Amino acid sequence: MSRLDGVLHRLRVLVRGERYADEVARELRFHRDLDELAAMGDSLGNETYYREEVRRMTLTTWLDRIRQDVSYAFRGLRRSPGFTAAVVLTLGLGVGVNGAMFSLLSRLFMLPPSGVERPNELRRVYATFDNEPGQRITIATLQYPQYAAMRDAVDSSIVLGIFIGADSTAMRDGNARVPTMVDYVNPDYFRVLGVRASRGRLFTADENHIESPTPVAVLSDAYWRKAFGADLTVIGRKVRIDRQVVTIVGIAAPDFTGVDVNATDLWLPANTYAGGGGYNDMPWYRAFGASFHVVFRPRTAADEQRVLIAGTNAVRPVNVKGWVYDSTITLTTGPILSALGPGKQSSDMIVANRIVGVVVFVLIIAAANIMNLLLLRTAQRRREIAVRRALGVSRGRLFEQIATEAVILAIGGSVVALAFAFWTGTALRRLILPRVHWPGGVIDGRTTTFVVATSIVVALATAVLPSLEAGRTDLTDSLTSGSRPTGRRTSGSRTTLLVVQTALCVVLLVGAGLFLRSVQNVTSIDLGFDFEDRLFFSAAFDDASAHATELGSAIPEAVQRLRQVDGVIAAAYMDYAPIVGYSVRPVILPGHDKLPQLADGERGPTVGSVSPSYFAAVGVPLLMGRDFTTADSREAASVAIVSQRLAKLYWPNENPLGKCVQLGRDAPCTRIVGVVGDTHRMSIIEKPATQMYLPIAQTTSAPRQIAVHVRPGREVAVTRAADEILRSLVTDPVLIQARRFADVTRRELRPWRLGATLFTALGILALAVAAVGIYSVVAYGVSQRTHEMGVRIALGARRADIVDLVLSEAVRVAAFGAALGIVVSLAMGRLIASLLFGITPANPVVLAAAGLILGVVAAIAALIPAWRASSVNPVNALRAE
Repeated sequence: MSRLDGVLHRLRVLVRGERYADEVARELRFHRDLDELAAMGDSLGNETYYREEVRRMTLTTWLDRIRQDVSYAFRGLRRSPGFTAAVVLTLGLGVGVNGAMFSLLSRLFMLPPSGVERPNELRRVYATFDNEPGQRITIATLQYPQYAAMRDAVDSSIVLGIFIGADSTAMRDGNARVPTMVDYVNPDYFRVLGVRASRGRLFTADENHIESPTPVAVLSDAYWRKAFGADLTVIGRKVRIDRQVVTIVGIAAPDFTGVDVNATDLWLPANTYAGGGGYNDMPWYRAFGASFHVVFRPRTAADEQRVLIAGTNAVRPVNVKGWVYDSTITLTTGPILSALGPGKQSSDMIVANRIVGVVVFVLIIAAANIMNLLLLRTAQRRREIAVRRALGVSRGRLFEQIATEAVILAIGGSVVALAFAFWTGTALRRLILPRVHWPGGVIDGRTTTFVVATSIVVALATAVLPSLEAGRTDLTDSLTSGSRPTGRRTSGSRTTLLVVQTALCVVLLVGAGLFLRSVQNVTSIDLGFDFEDRLFFSAAFDDASAHATELGSAIPEAVQRLRQVDGVIAAAYMDYAPIVGYSVRPVILPGHDKLPQLADGERGPTVGSVSPSYFAAVGVPLLMGRDFTTADSREAASVAIVSQRLAKLYWPNENPLGKCVQLGRDAPCTRIVGVVGDTHRMSIIEKPATQMYLPIAQTTSAPRQIAVHVRPGREVAVTRAADEILRSLVTDPVLIQARRFADVTRRELRPWRLGATLFTALGILALAVAAVGIYSVVAYGVSQRTHEMGVRIALGARRADIVDLVLSEAVRVAAFGAALGIVVSLAMGRLIASLLFGITPANPVVLAAAGLILGVVAAIAALIPAWRASSVNPVNALRAE
């Protein structure tokens, strides 16, 4: 027989085993009939023997063993519904929350921008410079003059695309108003990315002249379908975007929505950008007025280095007006995905990265609990396992059966995990990154594969130790012993796993406590304003510049009418609302060569233009002098009110009232008529600023905001009245905005609230899983010590003594786990230290509270088994034994 014939023969045996066995049997019968096998022994003529030998060589045996294992596992799990439910639920919760986080992070870190040609080749430019002495930072943008210098310096074969990250605005098409995310780009942006138009065209080189705006627009395919119903005649239509009317010239390829996670709806040429303020009469594209992302596609690594060297040398001499100039600025590159770049990540992204470690902790806690449950189940089945071993079942066969049971549990856990991941993932998307564009559902093929694979891996990994314990079962001891345990090895493993669960649970509780205290510390900061029952109103227009004059007279009239509304205590108007914006004016003190040194980061006193009653409306106390009045008009002498900190800085140990300052070199004297309390200007986390207030009637600032102090319970009525009044005084307002203090500070408080919410939710989840583990271990221990409890009660132990005995053992384990968890928390505290405020990771109150909570939960979890142990009837316990 040739080697090929031998291979084919073996394949036939494997695939068609039963038919081959029949052939062997016929051959044996033929030779038996000829009496040729008589001298060879009965075994060689045994038809059944040869059938079994052939059967062992086929797939039939393997499939039959799987069927037997699956059937055996299902029967066992069906007989233990409580165990089955506990494992499936624990596995589902632990893997589900990891699946939800995987879904979120895969969108941010794994999936390249859709519709981009060879995205792995693209590079994004970053700038590293000294923001302050000793503080070197990295950002992902360049000012336009810096980009222009870099563009002119690099090789002509290298094309630089630029864009301003998508910003929210609105599009007006007739009477329809649609929220829109807009990117400002140069024509080379699409060329670098390899993006083409599905209809119409993209921007051309003629639309790249920065000083000659070209009002055209390109729509994304998704936005074209959403806003225009996929109207094929949209090309050439004029629409209003913010303050300008643009013509739609094209629609991008269907799968392209920009390069960042925030999806872009519409692209405009960079020369139409109007958001940069510039300095004095200098346009934004010559000063510090617009921050552009720069992307390019190098052909080789050497190309990339040449671009960086040429670009760095080109931007260093550029001294942009308003820019923190640094001659050591250095350009670097990173992946096109901004979340992976060397630039400083947002607070939300930092919190999200820390949460990755937290959800892994939850998975470890769940795995430890599952392993504990499997160990308990193995201990309960030790007699059954001993019988099976005595009947010849090998250790490998036992592992196969336990592994089959684990896989079945993993499949059930995967179903629960996918459902939990969908619910949790939806919540995480809205909570962590609400503005991110999510093109697909929470559960996609990648996430499903991750959940199923993780469930199976965790289930099989947690089955290893129970399998080893089953293989080490002492047959004689297990077959002859009663219900009492025969050793402490399994008990020690369960205790160790329980300590791991409780320790990690304490770490999560400590994190939750630290973030909760940070939120409390931040919200308790005195900003200088009394924001309780304060509302801020403003009117938004498609073209605000066209309504500037109208607002100048409408807002003061609106304030006069609002003061007559029932429920209004005080009302005023100003140019900028508190914690929203400010301006800086040059200040000269007559008789002084230079101004006193301001705090780090302050370029000058903050100047605000306000109306009379402003301080009463926003809750800033008047400490000295008087408030502004209607007499402080443009024709009257210039006056100002300063903050307490500015007064002490400029006129220490002097009465500031009547002092003179000049707001400019040739400006007239402005007299100080009042001193008010210190306030923050732009952030909650900052020192009170040096501030100066001017009567808005004596400045060129336009009224923009209205502040109203309302009586409790009258917010809705006053908001409705303000809306009606403003709509009656101005024409065609797009929106009358009403905001409370919570609206103003929500974004800044978000990282701490996000951390507190996620750590607390995951800490509670981990605490629940740990409680199940404690209950299971204690309940099993009580069931194995029934004889002991019966003896103790028979010898006179009281019910309280038995309860105390069981509870003390559970609390002792929890205390050891809590101590270990506190040590781990102190070691890992540095990872979240930068995200905290007003508290350190070593805060003793938080550490003690986490340990105390765990102890209370452990005592509650052990209470039911302890009470059951105290209710043992000694006669029945001893008789059963």
